[in-house]
Amino acid sequence: MTGATRYTIGELVEKTGIPATTIHHYRNAGLLPPPERVGANRFRYSDRHVQALRLVRVLRDRRRLPLAAIRDVLPELLASGDEEAFRTGTWEAALTGRSDVPDAARERIVTAAVDLFAARGYGEVAVSDVAARAGTAKGSVYRHFESKEALFAAAVESVVAGVVADVRAAADRAGGQLDPPAAMVALVMSARPGFMLLLELTAGSLRGQPGHRELADAALTCFVDGVGPVLAGPGTPRERAVALIVQLARETMRAVLGAG
Repeated sequence: MTGATRYTIGELVEKTGIPATTIHHYRNAGLLPPPERVGANRFRYSDRHVQALRLVRVLRDRRRLPLAAIRDVLPELLASGDEEAFRTGTWEAALTGRSDVPDAARERIVTAAVDLFAARGYGEVAVSDVAARAGTAKGSVYRHFESKEALFAAAVESVVAGVVADVRAAADRAGGQLDPPAAMVALVMSARPGFMLLLELTAGSLRGQPGHRELADAALTCFVDGVGPVLAGPGTPRERAVALIVQLARETMRAVLGAG
């Protein structure tokens, strides 16, 4: 590393926006190139570490990849060069054939389903509509999902998983936990693309739409289990997560009804 720019952990945090605790976790998990040791518990990092951390964040945020998959493909991406490493085509080539990576065609279908169910509601969307939006054949949708109900369930799961990941990422950037106001901001900013889909799920559950109640219960459990541990405040993690949902519902009603 002689002659190259070297960074302390504080400087690396400043350049990447990733908390030191997360950087240490990634290093211990084998995601980062070995840093230069300059003391018992002191290291120096390089621009290669900056690029690696940015790639990890991109692959986590955009592809929702597990850390194990990222660890396996990161060396290949880093070797491809500064600009090439961040091209979508480069990721796809590195990830092709891996069983632990989400199927790209399935992801396009689910993304299209989220958009359409959120915009039109469950009853106004046909499988053919989703296929057209995803740019694939109707038969391709049925190869991944046995029914419209299964497709709707996958769309809901995708939205909830994305919300949980975004809230946890916000907590990560804040040092590990979020206070209620910060959690609300993170939740609203994350849920915006699929928020109407969650409202549609709630409405379907109240109407007695087959399967919606069970799906709503599963979505709630996923959210509570995923978000509760990173929320600061009194009570158990579950109680804090439920309180956040109640607050969101209250603010949503105020906005809808125009209350001050």
